[in-house]
Formats: sequence, structure tokens, C-alpha cells
Amino acid sequence: MSAPVPNRSQPTDTLATYAASWGPLALEARLAAFEQCLAGGFVYTDPNIRTVGYEELAAYMEGFQQQVPGGGFINRDVASHHDVVLVHWDMIGPDGTVLGPGASFGTVSPDGRLASMTGFYDSEPR
Repeated sequence: MSAPVPNRSQPTDTLATYAASWGPLALEARLAAFEQCLAGGFVYTDPNIRTVGYEELAAYMEGFQQQVPGGGFINRDVASHHDVVLVHWDMIGPDGTVLGPGASFGTVSPDGRLASMTGFYDSEPR
């Protein structure tokens, strides 16, 4: 029988900082948020892209802001265990209107920051 897994608290603060980093931030503020919530070498993937590191992700987020000015993400629920997380979220417009749902799966580094995130959403126009 294996030893019980320690009860780790859900990384809700880390995930909230990550979600907020998608919002309308200046580059310096976005990079400061990354330092808090993302491990070095962070890998992000979704149906459109794969980025590695802060600079590539920041550029992709800026592209998101150009497509959805003032847009962002709100986490609806979080599940975590064994250094992995599953987040269901809503993409929102600048007025808080929900533009669409999605989910992300991620891994957590030993220091508690996110090592990777993979986003899943409907990428086909409705």
C-alpha cells in the first residue's frame, strides 16, 4: 500500500493571477504577473498555437487583446491533484458578457507555479 498523498491546497490564487494576466495589461504588468504564477520555460498550447516562455506567451496574449479588446477570462471551477490542474473558465468581453466557455489542463511545478497549460475551446465560428 502506498503512502497517502499530502493534501495540497488548490492553486486557486495562482490560477486567478494567470487568468488575470490575459486581461488588458501593459507588458511590464503582464510579465510581473507571469513571475508570480508561471515557472520559467512555461509552455502554453491551445488549438491555435504552442508557446514556450514568457515572451512568446505575452505576444500571444497581446494578439488576444487586439482581437477582443478588454477581454479576459474568469475561472468557474478548479480541480487539482498530484501537481495537475483542470480549470473550467469563461472568456468574457470588456463588459463581463460571457463570450464562450472552455477548459484548461495544466501542470504545477514544485514551487507551486504553473509549468504548463493546455487550453480547450470551440475554435470554430458559430
